[in-house]
Amino acid sequence: MYRFLTGHNKSELRSASTLKTKRIVSSTSWNSSVPETRKVLILLWYSVDENSISTVMFAANVERWERSVSDDEEELERAKQAEQKQMSEIDKEMKKLEEIKSTRMCKKNDLDNMDEDMALV
Repeated sequence: MYRFLTGHNKSELRSASTLKTKRIVSSTSWNSSVPETRKVLILLWYSVDENSISTVMFAANVERWERSVSDDEEELERAKQAEQKQMSEIDKEMKKLEEIKSTRMCKKNDLDNMDEDMALV
């Protein structure tokens, strides 16, 4: 993990941490070429102990988890809204179907009445 974040072994970090921190902070090429998040991580590695770093990493994991939960909640809300829209469309179609069925029944009754009238004549 140390090598991944900083490019150095753990023992190298402990032996030269103060000198490297001063060089890193004062270097002009550092300020322009290294991304901000990597700067913060490297400075953390040189200036605090492992427990503090694990706390920072834990906090970053918590933030990532909270963002993931927030994204999931937003997606769930969008799905609920889409479901409500589809349900309202289904309800409209069911009402139309009921109207058509009732119209059909009325016309069938009228036809049956006409057949009875024709049979009597």
